[in-house]
Amino acid sequence: MLKEEAFEIMCRHRLIPGSVSRQILKKIISADSMDEKELQAYISVEEFQELKTLYQKKCATEGEARKGKYAHFYSILQDKYPLLADQIFCDVPRVENLRASLLSLLLGRVNLSMDTPLYRKYPSVRTLPPRTLEILSNFMSQAKAVYPNNKNMGLITQWLTEGTLHHAPSTIFLPLCPDYAVEPTGDLKCPFRHTFQSLGSGVGQIAKRLVEVLPLLQDALRQLDFQPNIVAGMADFEGFSKENLQRLGLTQSEFIDRADLSRLAFEKATGVKTVMISSLLENEADWRQKASTIQENFTEKNFGLAPITDRLILKIIENRQALYTRWYGVKESIKDFIPLVLGQGAEYALMGTLLSKAYPNCLVLGADNDLFGSFYSYTKPTPTLYLKRFYC
Repeated sequence: MLKEEAFEIMCRHRLIPGSVSRQILKKIISADSMDEKELQAYISVEEFQELKTLYQKKCATEGEARKGKYAHFYSILQDKYPLLADQIFCDVPRVENLRASLLSLLLGRVNLSMDTPLYRKYPSVRTLPPRTLEILSNFMSQAKAVYPNNKNMGLITQWLTEGTLHHAPSTIFLPLCPDYAVEPTGDLKCPFRHTFQSLGSGVGQIAKRLVEVLPLLQDALRQLDFQPNIVAGMADFEGFSKENLQRLGLTQSEFIDRADLSRLAFEKATGVKTVMISSLLENEADWRQKASTIQENFTEKNFGLAPITDRLILKIIENRQALYTRWYGVKESIKDFIPLVLGQGAEYALMGTLLSKAYPNCLVLGADNDLFGSFYSYTKPTPTLYLKRFYC
């Protein structure tokens, strides 16, 4: 953090620099007095005297401070914040990611409830009301969400602001994958892997993750008094791929029928309205044409507004190479996977385009691979929040 930025934060929150904190606390420990002019830039005489009195009482009741010269001050903090004592001792609280001095804490100039991972990590969330930020932070922690990059968190903040403060009509869109076959891995971090040997008609692996998280989401929305439209969309367009159909030994109509049954199974399990994603266009031919055009643009490195780089594409291949090999077979070179990534990316980009038209102020809550989230922003910046995956 730059010195100028740190100085602005300290002024904004009336924080006391560490060097000044140590100087004042040293005076209290030695029972010295301080001139009003020495104090006035940081604390009042009354604050100094009150803290001095508390310290002397601790000395009288607890005796000599044998665990460090600041032990009695930490004891005062423990009295002041009994529920947060462990946090204070193990991880010094921060204000806008600036470590707070001991004296700032003692004088109550640090709002500990605001010291969340989100508040530390993302400047954009500091515009949210404290209660909204707390609810968002709790939801992301409990749902085991992937912490997005700064730009995407800015979009999420904007989406929340539009919906909760400006009461704009809002939507949360849940993308659902078809019910591809999986097998156990024996790995607690990734207990299932897709085999793509068959296609079921129930709630698929990715959809199950969303089923688990929906109660947490709905509880967070109730706390926010925020009622966005929640829609889940089944990726039926994956049945337009001849490679997929050959792999599964299905006709296109059989694939679509099973995907539709999976859609209905999710709707029955959650009560959430569901759609077939391809229905957002007139017909299959329209989907194919638009997805093909986007993929051609991607091949020419025209990614529209989506922040796609060669590095991201290679990272996706590295992350999904084993899955792609099970899905499409062995490739001779890493580069042979690039058309697969661009083809899938084009589908995400087309979804983002359709969502921006069908659902104003739309956030995508996904349980598939978070690396594809950037593709949604092809024609319009789209906030995406992903859940950590438990499949591979």
